[in-house]
Amino acid sequence: MPKNYRSRPRIFDTNIFLRFITGDNPKFSPEAKQLFIRAQKGEYKIYLDELVFGEIVWTLQSFYDYTREEIRKNLGNLLNSNFVVNPRKRLMKKALEKYVMMTNLSFSDCWIYELSNVESMRLETFDKGLSKQVKN
Repeated sequence: MPKNYRSRPRIFDTNIFLRFITGDNPKFSPEAKQLFIRAQKGEYKIYLDELVFGEIVWTLQSFYDYTREEIRKNLGNLLNSNFVVNPRKRLMKKALEKYVMMTNLSFSDCWIYELSNVESMRLETFDKGLSKQVKN
């Protein structure tokens, strides 16, 4: 292992975030909470990958029946934490805000819409709801 391995951020799987947010598992939820407490104390940073972020949104909405506002509150708190890192955190926040505002769009639609704006790329889609946004 490289020397700086221990000082690098840790990447968490979706299930750790879900156990932390929902507290639904008597064994794994307390363990997840401890991982976040340790990060909050400065022992390490947590890298929140965009794919994992999207999976969290999808699971909270489809499996746990969280409202978009509940998702924004929970994930917004994570994104605002200084121990959670990702060079695209600002973009993730923008996509999350659009997801809450545009109830007819999925998070992945909101993500590619915001990404296309930030990267100045033309977005092509057959999705009627998303195409309305693209033309605006």
